[in-house]
Amino acid sequence: MQRFKNILFVAGRGTGEESALTRAMDLAKSNQAKLTVFAVVEKLSFNITDETINEVEYIQDMPIRERREELEQLINTIAEKHPGVPTSIEIRSGKAFNEIIRTVLDKKHDLVMKVQKGSVGPMQKVFGSTDLKLIRKCPCPVWIIKPTTRKRYSRILAAVDLDLFNPESPDRLIMDLATSLAETEKKCELHVVHA
Repeated sequence: MQRFKNILFVAGRGTGEESALTRAMDLAKSNQAKLTVFAVVEKLSFNITDETINEVEYIQDMPIRERREELEQLINTIAEKHPGVPTSIEIRSGKAFNEIIRTVLDKKHDLVMKVQKGSVGPMQKVFGSTDLKLIRKCPCPVWIIKPTTRKRYSRILAAVDLDLFNPESPDRLIMDLATSLAETEKKCELHVVHA
């Protein structure tokens, strides 16, 4: 089933990035989709004068160049095992959540994949603040991937509202995505929950 055409993989700097990108490439290949590896770097700020403008621009671009090199190495390592997946890199500077949403809207991505990044609060133990914002606000489905080396998932959970009379209910999309992912994962149990 070719459910996705334009996948955005949000790269972080932590454990599980390589296995998560491998999963994204597997999904892109099985869906014959494009894959964009995306990263956000912090914007550096300086006092700019006419004499220092060239140096400041060079220094501000350094984190972007460095991150691009890191991502190219990561992609090349994984792409050898996954030939034929059209992959590109996009790097922006700013706040991660805002830049991810802008990119989804600008480039019409139909899935965002991101490695889970836990923090300190009760919900943040499961998801980082960027993860929670994406889950709430992203205009396309978001797949938060647990940082693990597991090759396949054994269970997928789809939470639905079963609002059969609401044409804008996302239930059909949730079920389409869940069944598609369960088929992709092979020998995967699909659980549907309604509360």
